[in-house]
Amino acid sequence: MAPLVHSPADLDGQEIVRWTGTEMALGGGISIVSEDTPEDRNWLETPVVWASDVIPFAQFTRIDVQLANGSAYRLLSQHKDGSGFHGLYLLRVAEIEVPEEPRPGCIYRSRELTELPVGQTRVSILRRAESNSIIEFELSIGTETIRMLSGEVYEREEGLFEVVESDESVLVQLNGERPNPSFNGTPGGAR
Repeated sequence: MAPLVHSPADLDGQEIVRWTGTEMALGGGISIVSEDTPEDRNWLETPVVWASDVIPFAQFTRIDVQLANGSAYRLLSQHKDGSGFHGLYLLRVAEIEVPEEPRPGCIYRSRELTELPVGQTRVSILRRAESNSIIEFELSIGTETIRMLSGEVYEREEGLFEVVESDESVLVQLNGERPNPSFNGTPGGAR
């Protein structure tokens, strides 16, 4: 049986007490640069890039939220691939994922998202696609605003990056900027 898909609007009026997520680097890591046959693979390892001054987002493959009532949800994004739904959506999960230690050179890291505020939420849907799927929404908690966008950051030649909307990642901003991991997580908290 397929899991029941929930709208991000279902978080409206809920109290979020904890965030975790799997962040995806903007670029770098280990990649195959050529492969005539599997035995002839040439690998290239470049420094992992988690942030860029020109990209005002953090990029995640998933974001988990724990609610005060004990419920847990996973926020995901899906591009239009014929699966029947796309955009930003929630799945109810038994519990949020526990962060793991990052592996060197890996472009994924699961972690606590202490930079995101906790508390009572107000959800505003900002944009929908032609199929009524949600492409962008905001969560307001106290004086803080978290913007979620369905998209992905593509690494281009010469260290350039491009934001492509309606893709498989969840792009996140806090108050119009890339979230700062040193934020203390309380509404109106010091930065």
